[in-house]
Amino acid sequence: MHKRPWHIAIFGVVVLLALATDQLTKALAKAYLAPGEVFHVVGDIFVLLYAENEGAFLGLGASLPPVIRTWVLVIFPTLLLVVFVFGLFLREKNPSLLHVLTMASIVGGGISNLLDRILYNGRVIDFMNFGIGPVFRTGILNVADLWITFGAIILILWGGKEHKASSKEVSPDGK
Repeated sequence: MHKRPWHIAIFGVVVLLALATDQLTKALAKAYLAPGEVFHVVGDIFVLLYAENEGAFLGLGASLPPVIRTWVLVIFPTLLLVVFVFGLFLREKNPSLLHVLTMASIVGGGISNLLDRILYNGRVIDFMNFGIGPVFRTGILNVADLWITFGAIILILWGGKEHKASSKEVSPDGK
């Protein structure tokens, strides 16, 4: 089967939605959150605080030399995003709506964080922290990280189920 036009349209809308929501919330964080200031939104469960992250998740890689950090945090993720897009739209002839949505959320969040690295000299704007007490907390993150994480979780949890279900379909000769 050939791709339906809605695959590309939905993919594009979700990528743009992820990019827009992330960049808008980062602009608001830059405008209204002072570095070092903590704003409790829901007690200690949801906290806003401005940070510029030179590394990846939880600051990993921030201490790498700039050339290596560029390769690890800009060039490699860019290549990975290209592979995701081509994997979805070239390899799969008729991807499910769920697969299109999850891949688009991962790609949209990834593009937004890459845009930050380009605009802010290798740094990503982070501003949210979730948790309970001092022990059970996320790192400081942003909306793009949420798009990527939720897309990846759904892809892992339901992607395998979809693949198993489609591989169990009966072929035209009854086998």
